[in-house]
Parts: sequence; C-alpha cells; structure tokens
Amino acid sequence: MKFNKQLFLLFLIFINPVISQKTEIELNKNTPIIQKEDRLYVFSENPHTYDLNNKVFIPIQVSFTSDFDFFEFNPYLKNNQIVFLNKTSGVVYHYRNDSIIRVDDSYYDKIHSNSLNFIYNNSIHRFGGYGYFGSNNRLTKYDINSNQWDLIKYEGFDEIKPFSDVGFHYIFKNKLYVFGFNSHTKVFQDELNLLKEGFILDIKEKEIDEVFDVNPKLGKPKCYVDLNNGYVFLFYPKIREILILKKEDSTLYKHEMSLIQSTIFNSRNESFGIHNGKLFYLSRDIDGNINFEELDINSIIKNSTLINISPYLNNKFIYKILIGIGFFIFILLVFILVKKKVRNKNKFYIKDNQLLLSNELIIYDKRTIQIISELLSSEFVSNSNLNNYFNSEGLNQIHVNREKNKFIQNLNMKLSFHAKQDIITKEKDEYDKRMIIFKINKDLFRKQS
Repeated sequence: MKFNKQLFLLFLIFINPVISQKTEIELNKNTPIIQKEDRLYVFSENPHTYDLNNKVFIPIQVSFTSDFDFFEFNPYLKNNQIVFLNKTSGVVYHYRNDSIIRVDDSYYDKIHSNSLNFIYNNSIHRFGGYGYFGSNNRLTKYDINSNQWDLIKYEGFDEIKPFSDVGFHYIFKNKLYVFGFNSHTKVFQDELNLLKEGFILDIKEKEIDEVFDVNPKLGKPKCYVDLNNGYVFLFYPKIREILILKKEDSTLYKHEMSLIQSTIFNSRNESFGIHNGKLFYLSRDIDGNINFEELDINSIIKNSTLINISPYLNNKFIYKILIGIGFFIFILLVFILVKKKVRNKNKFYIKDNQLLLSNELIIYDKRTIQIISELLSSEFVSNSNLNNYFNSEGLNQIHVNREKNKFIQNLNMKLSFHAKQDIITKEKDEYDKRMIIFKINKDLFRKQS
C-alpha cells in the first residue's frame, strides 16, 4: 500500500487541537477561568476554551497589550460578557471580539486585595479588601456609564469590622450572607486576625440585616461554590467531606468525598463550571498535573446526610426570636393586668379591716367585716353560726335571730346601692331543708390574696 503523505499531514492538522491541549495547557490555581454558556474560558499565555459537552480543550486567539497580566486579574461574567477585575485595585478590562481592552477610568489604588467580589443585578460589586496595612469594609459598585466605582452607603456600616478573604458567601433573596473573614483589627499593624464572625447585608435595602458569630464547628472550606439552585457546596478535601448548605433554612448536610473528588484544587469560589447538572472543578493528580473533573450535583445532594450543626452561633436571629417571645409575654402580662384591673374596678374588697370599693370606704365596723370575711371564706354559713355574732347575755334565740335578719337586710340595702343587687342571700340547705344557710355573691368581691 502506497503511503499518502498529504493525507497524513491533513490528519495531523485535524487532530492537532486535541493533541496539543494535553501537552501545552498548563493549569494552576491562579489561572483565570470563567464559564460562559457551555464553555470554560481558560486565560493564559496559550488561551483555550474547555467544551463542557465534549470535554475537550479548543485553542482561541486572544490579543492584549503587554502591560496586561492574566494572573493579576479575576474574571467575571456580566451581561454575558467576560470582565477582568484587578485583584488589588479598581482597574477593569473587557474581553471583546477576541481582544482584552481596558474600559475603566480608575487607578491602581491597591486597597482591594482579597476583597469579596460578586455580581448582583448584572453589576460588579466589591466589598472590603486589604491594602496599606489595613482592611476596609467599604462597598462599591462599578458604574458602566462613568466607567468608575461608586461608593454604596449602607446602614450598619459600624456594625461589621473591616475585612478581607471571607470564609464563604452566597446571595439569597437579595441578601448577601458572609461567614467568617480575615481582619486586621489587632493592636499592631498588618497583624492578621481570623474572625469567626459573619453578617447579612440586605443589598436591595442597603443595610446590615444581621451580625452573628459563626459556629466554631464550621471550619473555613478550602473552596466553595454557590450552585444557584438553593444550595452551596463547601469543600473540605483534607477530611474528604462536602458540606451542603441549604439556603432556605440554613440546614447543613454532609457527603463523603470520593478519592478523585478529594483532589479538588480550586481556591475560594473560583474556576468552577456548572452544566447539565454537573459541577466541573480543577483536580490535581499525584504527579501534580491539573485537569478538569466533574461530579453529579443531584447525586451529591441526594446521598448526603443531615447533620446537627447550625452555621450560626449566638446569632441575632435567636435574639430576635427571644425578644419577640419576651415582647409577647410582656403584652400578655399587661393585658392580664389591665383586664384584672378593669374587672376589679367596681368590686368590693377588704383591706385593713375595712370594706372598700374603688378606694372608697364603705364599711369599717369590726363585726360587719368579720361576717363578710367568713361568708367569703366559706361556701355558705349556717344560720346558727351567724347568730353567734349577735348573741348577748339575757337575749333569747328568737330575738337574736331577728337582730341578725335585720342586720343582713340593712347590709344588703347599703351595699346594693353600689352593686345594684343583694350581696347576701338566704336559702334552704340543699341536703337538709330544715336548715337555713346564708351565701354571699363572691363575684362582687375581688379575690382575697
């Protein structure tokens, strides 16, 4: 068979993109990588895209000026356009028509190292950062009209410490959740202070919604990714665990990483890709080579186990709940007291051997107070017992009984002027109809303590 040299050369040209990608592409954790649609754009001296469908690298042509260094920038996707943000300043470049061009009118201020950068409403936001021996807690937004950074003033500015390099963050229902951060608030300049603190910023309302302590059991992940499906993956490859945070209720789930998954090499929330239910990440093998690997998102979530750990510790959510409960109890007590006061307003009561009504003295003689007290303390008082209060030497029982009845009648007349009804009633005993008993209307009296 005759060797066809031209056909062989065409074959080499055809497969060259696939062959060269394995030998010429060098990835590291600082390589700028960003997803756009179904491609991961890998920016380096030999730029490529990684086709998430076919799992192959494809070389691309990118032109840029000599003063642009890929490794000094982080890429972001805004309005389906790739944007490069300088890691330490507000310098911004756009990737347009295979060219990287500068678009901002800012300068290299070098105060945004390890700042928290995020996209909200298709605008680049930058929060905090380190530079010139200190951190800051300023929030800025890039204005595409002026090509400059605008300061966003938010309420609660003094509630959070200046910070950089957050543990992890995510956005949920217009709120930015931040868990843990580095600060430089110690006595000596440039002294790092890792704080297990967090806060919630209401981006829409421009105010700090909550400040809390992060549960010390929740360590800082090596890297993390907000899946935009209601979950956040936190990666702990050293202990081969993925913690899954459910945004809706902040519950945590745990999944054991496979050996290949534990080779994840991403930093922070960078260089991830999400496509067709798969999460693409950087993996470094035992030889130090870095490549893309993938895991099934739904499978990880489905095969995770709920753990009894809250990401919050002594947080103001609990304080608000306790304050709410306390306020409810306070209102309930006030209601009970007011109701009791209203209920007792027009009731008789005995104080210091006197009968009063709304602080008005009604009766003060000792015998009357004793009779009323005995009637109040018993279900009923027999006729003979009441007669004892009127017994006197030389009086027969008929006369005593008449005096007692007259007394009860006069007492009822005096008290009915205030109560509009008889206070003491005369009845026959339920079990022995021959016996006469007396009862007092206790509803017209305050409860005796």
